[in-house]
Amino acid sequence: MWNLFIGQAVSLSFCSQVTFSVMSGSKWQGAWRAFVSLHSEPNEGDFDWAQGLRGAVGISIPATAGLLAGHLPWGILCAFATLWVLSCDVGGAYRQKAIALAGSGLTVLVAYVFAGWMVQSVANYIIGTFVWVFAAALIGVGGNAAAQAGLVSSTVVVTSVVLVVPSEFWIRLPLCLVAVWWALLLSLALWPLRPYSPLFQALSASCTKLADLAEAFWSGAPTTERAATNLEFAVAYDGFIKSLEDPRNIWGAVRAGRAGPTLRSMQLLALIEQLDDVARTVVALREIINLVGKEKWFNEVRESYMDMTRSLSQLGREMAAAVAVRGKNVDPAGLRSAFQKVRSTLAAESQEHSPSLLQRKELERTTKHLIEQVSDLAETVSELKSGHPHFRVPPEARFGPRPKRFDPIAEIRNNLSLRSSSFRHALRLGVASAVGSLMASGFHLVRGYWIPMTVVLVLKPNFGGTLQRSVQRITGTVLGALIAAILLLVLKNPWLLLAAVAALAFATFSLRNRNYGLFALALTPMIMLMLDLARPVTVTDSFLRILHTIIGSLLALLSGYLLFPMWERHRLPLHIAEALQADAAFLRALRDALRGQEERPMSEFRRDAAVAVSNAATAGQRLLTEPPNRRGDVEAAAAAINYCRRILYALAAISEYLTRESIRLESDDLTKLIDDLARAFEHLATSIQLGGDARQFPDFSEFSLRLENALHASPLEMREAANLPVENPKSDEVQAWLFYHLKNVSDLTLAIREVLSRLVESEARIPERKKAVLETPQ
Repeated sequence: MWNLFIGQAVSLSFCSQVTFSVMSGSKWQGAWRAFVSLHSEPNEGDFDWAQGLRGAVGISIPATAGLLAGHLPWGILCAFATLWVLSCDVGGAYRQKAIALAGSGLTVLVAYVFAGWMVQSVANYIIGTFVWVFAAALIGVGGNAAAQAGLVSSTVVVTSVVLVVPSEFWIRLPLCLVAVWWALLLSLALWPLRPYSPLFQALSASCTKLADLAEAFWSGAPTTERAATNLEFAVAYDGFIKSLEDPRNIWGAVRAGRAGPTLRSMQLLALIEQLDDVARTVVALREIINLVGKEKWFNEVRESYMDMTRSLSQLGREMAAAVAVRGKNVDPAGLRSAFQKVRSTLAAESQEHSPSLLQRKELERTTKHLIEQVSDLAETVSELKSGHPHFRVPPEARFGPRPKRFDPIAEIRNNLSLRSSSFRHALRLGVASAVGSLMASGFHLVRGYWIPMTVVLVLKPNFGGTLQRSVQRITGTVLGALIAAILLLVLKNPWLLLAAVAALAFATFSLRNRNYGLFALALTPMIMLMLDLARPVTVTDSFLRILHTIIGSLLALLSGYLLFPMWERHRLPLHIAEALQADAAFLRALRDALRGQEERPMSEFRRDAAVAVSNAATAGQRLLTEPPNRRGDVEAAAAAINYCRRILYALAAISEYLTRESIRLESDDLTKLIDDLARAFEHLATSIQLGGDARQFPDFSEFSLRLENALHASPLEMREAANLPVENPKSDEVQAWLFYHLKNVSDLTLAIREVLSRLVESEARIPERKKAVLETPQ
């Protein structure tokens, strides 16, 4: 079994970058690129300087107080307790932070008391590790704050052999309590007391992501020589959508605690919705570019459009800086000037009977609408400090905050079954941690607690995630141990070591959301220096930690492979199904909006679809990190994700028309067609979940003709060929483009049907295929 496991692990290290190996012809180059890819994060966060400064102050002051008082081990224990609580800060509105951090501090104290029982015997340590880690992982399904508190408290439990001294238990417990209050003071009392401060920070990050989206606009754009590839643009849009969820959640949490709407809350809601509208229109513009970018005439205007998107990106970064300081003047004059150049270039080549006239008109209309939206956004940002803002209240305001649907207690209760993947992961994590504790205590390994601690930190629900985290952890630990060894050899004065600890604490918290490998690189030497200050060790002990980290990582990989393995091949169809179901809900919301029957803002349905597609794309990335014989039909899976994205973009382009045109859906025939299309999405979702025949849904072979009759317009290509006269040119042009996007959705539906059929058939040929997708709890 070991040979099999090692062989799988080695093959996996090459699998994610196999194309590079083939192209380079060198296995060493392929291995190196695979190694580098395992250290990259799909959605890297930003450097958090404020968190870094808070961590440095929070950890260094208790240690300094202990050194001055002559009880350095006590000061280091307070520093560790501060580190634990500060690590539980997952952001959010002030009230959310207060509840989460207070609960996390209480959890840490309970874990320390529990650890006092664990250190009484080896049996207690092993059993206690299993019980606590299992329970903490299971409770983690209650949300990010609960998951982080469970992870941190689990590290407290597994390191109890060095943290808890029975003879000083009742002295060290109050010290932990003091440290918890100190951490809460840093995070809450010294946090800006204005309720919207976290929201401004989140909005600033979203403006930066909007600038990134504008930068990625031309990545993979079509030309006369090549077709469009939307991958980089799609990744940028995923990043924007995820970043915008934070300000929405914070706004909803603050707004829910107030009796009624305020001027500030409506102003910030307008800013959130304007950001979303601008990104949607950017997507709609890219959809049009995907069509016209292949035409020769577009080469004449491409450069002016590229200048415009560069101006948009620059303006986005200016708005991010302005929002961060709660508003300052942002001038969109540069963007407007770039648009005037675009308009002049488009008009220079336009002719009355040119075949490209309709395309040019639609391109200009969409671009103009984008510039108007960005100008309104810049005006709102500029007036954030103004006492009399002139923002337009968004339509979403009349619906109020989005209803809360997540019940943590119910979620935990629903997962109390072996049929739940979360329950099985908690059980696997508990067993693996207990085995690590048995190895550490049974063989009396020096610093052996690093084995179960590594298991707790790196073992993930999916094997690919465990492999990536293991590689990052080993790399960070090896390099971090070298840094710690050098510092311990060079710095003999405890005050210099404390200064090094403060610097490393700053780096640790600044990099926490940036990249786990860099985070581990800063965390490892910080922990080693803190332990050395409390209980001096040799350089040999430092390198033993490297060995124990490697052992813990291998144990985590082995556990992920043998104990209730959850392969992404079985989970990916569920994500694709959720994306299709979200697309169906989005399509029905579009139908209701066209008929003037909105019950919730359409933007909510678009965001749900975007998040679902992003989750499917992330699952597809995880699939590529798994062993080749466990991936299934990767090509079909990647194609299905791509079609889901293209369907989303086509629907987003349709929704963009509703913000600038007065369109009402009067045709029952067209309503039936939209309903049929939504039912087709739901049928495909059910088929991919249950393994049914994806081809058995209503035939769309006559879709184009029926849709054409319903709209009383011909497709854009047919109109250009026939040169048909129209009575109401503008209305007819809008209907023609609406036809194009709906026709595009129907064509993509037929295409994804074939891909999903291949995916279902490939899964059906695998004898050990499990019905994990049938499980309700996740």
